[in-house]
Amino acid sequence: MRLPSFQGEKNYVLLPYTPRHDFNAMDCTDIVIGMARGTASRIWDYYTRDRSTPRLDTFWGGKNDLTAALGFEKDGLTTILFRKKLIGMYEYLPQTRSFIFMS
Repeated sequence: MRLPSFQGEKNYVLLPYTPRHDFNAMDCTDIVIGMARGTASRIWDYYTRDRSTPRLDTFWGGKNDLTAALGFEKDGLTTILFRKKLIGMYEYLPQTRSFIFMS
């Protein structure tokens, strides 16, 4: 199988899920989303290829790269903790962004 190239560049590989339009800061972003109520929590690894709603990594053919996760809510404050390797499933793709933590 021959992978497509980008506008004649021979070394640029487009995967089947790669967006083919102008890029935005939210394009191709790996996101961890969590929620907690009391001691019950849900924390998952998501990916968004464009400005659409993030989907689970597994939807795009990836995998959940979280190695540990914990969440709880106390006194109106939600705390989400997670552990994730800095290099995920697609180690052959260049790292283009740093980690950005939002609360």
